[in-house]
Amino acid sequence: LADLDAPLPLTLDAALGDVARLIAASAPATATAGADLPVALAWRAQSPSATAFKVTVQLLGPDGRPAAQHDAEPAAGARPTTGWLPDEIVLDRHAVTLPPDLPPGDYTLAVALYHPLTAERLPLTGGTAAAVAPGLVRLGAVRVD
Repeated sequence: LADLDAPLPLTLDAALGDVARLIAASAPATATAGADLPVALAWRAQSPSATAFKVTVQLLGPDGRPAAQHDAEPAAGARPTTGWLPDEIVLDRHAVTLPPDLPPGDYTLAVALYHPLTAERLPLTGGTAAAVAPGLVRLGAVRVD
């Protein structure tokens, strides 16, 4: 991870299809309703992709449904998966805008890569990371105050 601008505190291992491995992430443990929740992801490219997959970062409520989410191509569209080279590390930042009326409580932060036309998520094909739903990798807990 030496090529990242700063080490990300959460080390992960989540292979998504044959496209990428999610190897690290960073997000605050607490958040405020109505504010942005900054999330940084580090991907290790596995193989070139003919599809420009999108990333979804979701804050899931106790019912498992998204309470807030941010969707974009990696690095705000600057690093589409179609240009990734094997073993390249891609830093990908997202700002998840939390609704102002989001109830206080404990939420789960999760991420996935998905097809932009079908919305089908790439499957979790290896690694040690936990999935909260098919293809949706658990990053951790966030407390909303």
